[in-house]
Amino acid sequence: TTSPTPSSPPHPHTHLPPITHTHKMADRCAVCEKRVYPMEKISIEGSVMHDKCLRCLHCNTRLSLGNYASMNSKYYCKTHFKSLFAEKGNYSEAFGEEKPTAKWAPQVNKGFEGTNAGAK
Repeated sequence: TTSPTPSSPPHPHTHLPPITHTHKMADRCAVCEKRVYPMEKISIEGSVMHDKCLRCLHCNTRLSLGNYASMNSKYYCKTHFKSLFAEKGNYSEAFGEEKPTAKWAPQVNKGFEGTNAGAK
């Protein structure tokens, strides 16, 4: 009888997935749309941008993570955020949005012409 020949041990890297050379898409600034490098990158509310591109919409002052306020992805220095709110008394009008009371307006029922519609 012949004994089975010893098989060679499996190659240690056969269980690894194949190497693919994919390059991650470079982050683009949400403001200027240019490439953002790690040393100049900030992330705010899901947006990536250059630290120099974070500016007050009202006065164009450069902002940082600790000195800004935002409304609907619009950034303001804290001074102007407060003053714009105080000027109008609500966030919507102060920051160019639709008045909340516009959503409360009564709806006109179409198809009815007066209170006796359909009565004979």
